[in-house]
Amino acid sequence: MKKNLALLNGSTSVMTLFAAQIAMSQSCLYLDDFDDGESVDEWAEFTIDSSRLDGQEQNGHVEFTAPVDNPGYTLLAGQISEGWQVDMTSDWALSARYHIFPPSPSYGDVGVSFIVAFEFDLAQPTLFTGYTLSGGTENLGSFDSPYEVTRFWQDGATEIMSNLTRLTSDSTIYIWYEASTGCISHGLTPGTPIATICGVNGLSSRTTAHLGIAGYNLGFVPAWTGEQLWIDEFCVLNGTLVGPRVGGCCTDGVCRETLASACEGTWLGAGSFCNDTCLPCTADLNNNGNVDGADLNIMLGYWGLDTIIGDINEDGLVDGADLNILLGAWGPCP
Repeated sequence: MKKNLALLNGSTSVMTLFAAQIAMSQSCLYLDDFDDGESVDEWAEFTIDSSRLDGQEQNGHVEFTAPVDNPGYTLLAGQISEGWQVDMTSDWALSARYHIFPPSPSYGDVGVSFIVAFEFDLAQPTLFTGYTLSGGTENLGSFDSPYEVTRFWQDGATEIMSNLTRLTSDSTIYIWYEASTGCISHGLTPGTPIATICGVNGLSSRTTAHLGIAGYNLGFVPAWTGEQLWIDEFCVLNGTLVGPRVGGCCTDGVCRETLASACEGTWLGAGSFCNDTCLPCTADLNNNGNVDGADLNIMLGYWGLDTIIGDINEDGLVDGADLNILLGAWGPCP
């Protein structure tokens, strides 16, 4: 197991063209805006003690609520990707909104975390191998201040960490990974890191990792409501998704592999694959998603004419060549 972990505060030395591309493309390969009021099957919920800390989808966010004061326990609640992971042999990037206005601890810390986990056990969510970026408020006796902390974990043991002053308590965070260097960066501006930590690819021999979000409550912290601590608009900007829930999605002639809930075109089904492009369904003349008798009737109505409608091969004439294309595409569009 590699141990060559390194911290590069504010460094741009590992920033590649990929990181710059994040700033130019804000479309999501996968997006969950948590507005349907309940967790979808693509996420698995976890909690240590739901009576003291819980993370539920409500009010258009994933809200982390502590209904009672914490007398000193270690508490964690959140959601982890279920049936899909990111390929750690490829670059990837994500973004999410966060809102952190918890009560000040009398001693300890409280906040939210973004998780990249090679190994994760729902029954023991604190004992995972991977990376976390956490932000919140802490009071360890010497100060009471907002902070950020990035950590590598291996079976629950901290490998490396860095405390950083957080710029805001309500913003969008960007996290990106560069496979060639094994480095994870984060920042409030895409492609401009506040900090970069290298060596994540040495934590595990596994080549895929779960993504997750969580709230945490460590030490002596007063109760709070979900309006004070939440995460929203979880967006995988770039990367390769893998797993049994991942499949092909054809949109505007382009195919990408994502999740069913993120497909705005034709879903090819979980476990399906696609090439770089999808063939457009040009034989679906009435655009109802199927090539059938209705399309055949439309074509016959323009038979022998020089017209756009029915001229599938665009040779200037609706004829037998177009009919062969239509019959070859008979059935549901891809």
